[in-house]
Amino acid sequence: MTTDGTQHYQALSTLEGEGIPFQEKTQAMGHNTRRAGTVGAAGERPGASVLYYLYVKKADLERARHALRTAGVYDK
Repeated sequence: MTTDGTQHYQALSTLEGEGIPFQEKTQAMGHNTRRAGTVGAAGERPGASVLYYLYVKKADLERARHALRTAGVYDK
């Protein structure tokens, strides 16, 4: 999970390149909606308005972590 679009794209590319199946989901956060007519709430970070999720099967988790660490995308 990340709010960084570049990091999300790097992770997605890495998993695809390694042939690791995944599911991708995004979640809009904050008050940055045109319908509401607001530009952003006080204290809200504009760059953090979307949460990006990548899900892998439990059986592929260690392989995915290794691939992401090797690519410099994941450091835990």
